[in-house]
Amino acid sequence: MLITAGGENVAPVPIENDVKEALPQVSNCMLIGDKRKFLSMLISLKVSISTLYAERIHLHLFGTFFDTSK
Repeated sequence: MLITAGGENVAPVPIENDVKEALPQVSNCMLIGDKRKFLSMLISLKVSISTLYAERIHLHLFGTFFDTSK
């Protein structure tokens, strides 16, 4: 439970779930703002990288090229 500077109690999970449901391109999000004047949200987006692009930029993950099949 987040409590804003104005004393309002805000449950972050329903808001985070609504954002992820409304915006399918959102991978993860987190509502922040405990004891602050306003709330903010950190958002990470879903990204896919083609194998050819990963090889071109020499993107390695755990010793192998980025695996786009997962």
